[in-house]
Amino acid sequence: MKKQNIIFLSGLLAFGILLACTKTPEQIAEKARNSTVRLVASKIGGEFVGSGFFVKRDQIVTNIHVVAGGNKITVRLVGQKTEYTIEGVVAFDAKNDLVILQIKEEGPTPLSLRDSEIRVNEPEPIVVVGNPGGKEGHVAYGTIHGTRSDKYLRLETGISEGGGSSGGPVLNSKGQVIGIVMGGTPHYIYAIPSTVLSKITLKNQKLQEIESLSDWQERPKIIAYRLLNSAREINNAMQLNNIDEERIKYLDSAIGGCTTAIKLYRELNLSRTFAADAYNLRGLLWYFRGAYDKAIKDFEKVFELIRDYDSSVYNHIGIVRCKLIKSTTNEQEAQRLYEEAVEDFDEAIRLNPEYIEAYYQMGLATVTLGQSVSDEQEAQRLYEKAVEDFDEAIRLNPDYVEAYYYRGIAKVKQGQSKFTLGQSKDDQKEKLSLYEAAVIDLDKAIMDLGKVIKQKRDYADIGQDEAIKQKQHYAVAYHSRGYMKLKFADFHKTEGNKEKAQRLYEEAIKDLDEAIRLGLKSNLKTDVQQMQKWEEQSLEAEESLEQLKK
Repeated sequence: MKKQNIIFLSGLLAFGILLACTKTPEQIAEKARNSTVRLVASKIGGEFVGSGFFVKRDQIVTNIHVVAGGNKITVRLVGQKTEYTIEGVVAFDAKNDLVILQIKEEGPTPLSLRDSEIRVNEPEPIVVVGNPGGKEGHVAYGTIHGTRSDKYLRLETGISEGGGSSGGPVLNSKGQVIGIVMGGTPHYIYAIPSTVLSKITLKNQKLQEIESLSDWQERPKIIAYRLLNSAREINNAMQLNNIDEERIKYLDSAIGGCTTAIKLYRELNLSRTFAADAYNLRGLLWYFRGAYDKAIKDFEKVFELIRDYDSSVYNHIGIVRCKLIKSTTNEQEAQRLYEEAVEDFDEAIRLNPEYIEAYYQMGLATVTLGQSVSDEQEAQRLYEKAVEDFDEAIRLNPDYVEAYYYRGIAKVKQGQSKFTLGQSKDDQKEKLSLYEAAVIDLDKAIMDLGKVIKQKRDYADIGQDEAIKQKQHYAVAYHSRGYMKLKFADFHKTEGNKEKAQRLYEEAIKDLDEAIRLGLKSNLKTDVQQMQKWEEQSLEAEESLEQLKK
């Protein structure tokens, strides 16, 4: 055979082998699902759901925090009824939140690990399998976004942590496990590199013999994880419910648990990642408790441990500073807090340019400061910036109802501010220009608030109090526009522009009457003086219109 033919056939064979080894993301996902399990740690008061996968036919890997608590732990293949019995713990790495469980029965084909370093500067598609938010065996596709300073992988996928993905496999385009999910935020999920798991199989990482799960759970390092788990569960509950006196004791208990976990981190030489998680969690709990200064200190401690922990922490610090803005009557202090909050939100956006919540929260902060300043021109500038921030949040998420709502409020404030500035002007042309701009702002405000009212017309998902609040802002927008049109009409009447004045009086009456109707519907009728004032303004517009017609 000629040399050229041999080379050609060799190349063709290599190409054929390459094609045979290449799998589609769907094929990789199916392979991963067949070896992924759903773990449920049951205990008094609830259960903790997590994920895991087979690394040997009789061994499953998962996160320590998934199985650190629970009197009974069940293991089942995702999407199937097949259950497995845990005999005990083979090996674990407390610094990296990993544990290998020995299974009594033989399971499916295990997933293979990539035990070499990953070059994140050459991103490739990834597949993540887990059980987020009750979605059993959920598959998400994405890419590696980078690595954090603690060497954990930062992943962009179609899922957030959701409370059930922890311990699930992350696979590359070759079907190799490159990471184990250990937690996440609404923006990224984080994974422990597979190289860490490969090291656990070394003899010095293995236990002398299989340790029962109950004995292993009583190890001090595992207790530390259990304390953090309990605090995390309380934190999640706090985010879903209003804080009342009965729930304060649970907050204090969770804060105490985090404090003990932080103490154990120092005594037991646990990882910086564990400590950062504990400080971040305690910061959130202090926030719910209303201890804002303590919350900021804990959030700042997170970045001392891991400088690029997650953009959400910067967002949290900014939100806490905004709470402090509302509680101060000192304008200079409010300005300082606002500037610091903006720096925090900017840093969150730097880490994640599409961080919708950061734009939204920055808009809220700017509106809050605008309401606290005495200089109308400065207030006007702030309201304009707030509108820009809400615009960006809406651009990134056109269905962000709350952003429309607060953009509407910002535009109401913007219009009211321009009107106030107009009243202070002696130059009639400048005054007229500001009045016109104010009405345009309020037109846009009513459109935004109307969109919210329409989308949440039954208010079933936000509660009666929030529904009333939204209708009140809608009423105020109509009143502001109506009152400005009334003054606008007075201006044209004085200038002898009869047709313009008549049209504006008619529009003012409609707006003021609509404000009164909405005000009565939204319980503004309890503010008798305010409603009487609105009715007087409507009558004033009617009388002026009648005089003009005569």
